[in-house]
Amino acid sequence: MGKKPTHEELEAGLECILQSPQDDGVVELIVRRPGMGEREFFDQEDLAIGNAMAAVIKEGVMITFDETPINKFLGLQLIQSDPSGGQVLLPDCENFIQEGGVVHGGVLSTLADTAAVYAILPHLEKGKSMTSIEFKMNFFRPGRTGKGGLLAVSKIIKGGRSVNVCESTIFQDDVELAKGTFTYLTLNL
Repeated sequence: MGKKPTHEELEAGLECILQSPQDDGVVELIVRRPGMGEREFFDQEDLAIGNAMAAVIKEGVMITFDETPINKFLGLQLIQSDPSGGQVLLPDCENFIQEGGVVHGGVLSTLADTAAVYAILPHLEKGKSMTSIEFKMNFFRPGRTGKGGLLAVSKIIKGGRSVNVCESTIFQDDVELAKGTFTYLTLNL
C-alpha cells in the first residue's frame, strides 16, 4: 500500500479521484498534485479520510440513508428522494449550536449536501456512485433552537452523465436560512 496523504495534503486542494474497486477489493484513490501525478491505494475503511465521498461505499455497494454513519450521528431523516428532488430533515438542532448560539454552518452545509445527494441518487444508473467535487453555501439567516427542525430541499439544476449540479435551500419554520450549489462527479462502483 502506498503512503496515505496527510490531512494537510488533503486540505491543500489536491485533486482526488476514486476508481472502481480492484479485483482484490482494494479501492484506488488517485491523488493529483499540480504539475505531477501520484497514485495512492486505500482499502475501503480508509475512505473515511476527509470529506471526499458524498456516498459511503460498503463492499462495492452504496449503503442506505439510515445506514450512513453521518446521517445517524446527526439524526437526519430522509423525507423525499425521487426524480423531482430530495428533502432531508434535521429535526433537532440543539446539539449543533456553535459559540454564537446559532446552528453551526458546517451542519447546515452537511444537511444541504445530503439533500442534494438524494436528489441525484434516483437518476444514477445501477453500478454508479458519486463524489462531491465542489460546493458553495450562502447563509442568509441563522438557524436557532426552539424554532423547529431544519429542512433542506434540493433539486437538480444541471444533470449529466458525468457531472451533476444541484441547488439546496435550507428552511426553518418556512423561513429561508441558506442556499447552496453542489457539484458531483459520477463514478463507477
